[in-house]
Amino acid sequence: MSTTEVLIAGFGGQGILFAGNKEIPLCEVEIELKSGSDEAAVALAHKLAAQYDLKEEPRSKFRRAMGLSQGE
Repeated sequence: MSTTEVLIAGFGGQGILFAGNKEIPLCEVEIELKSGSDEAAVALAHKLAAQYDLKEEPRSKFRRAMGLSQGE
């Protein structure tokens, strides 16, 4: 049996994203690959997403705030 070493850092946060007089709730989990296989990090992200009904958000918090301020 072969083993692969992977180092992944996980972060979580919750708050409110403000843009002008508009706001939206924010709750996020971030996975950062420190070393090892990209595939292992992606596999962990998919497993967490399935287990906790998480959705990927490709836009940064800044881009989401800009969209919010522009009515998106």
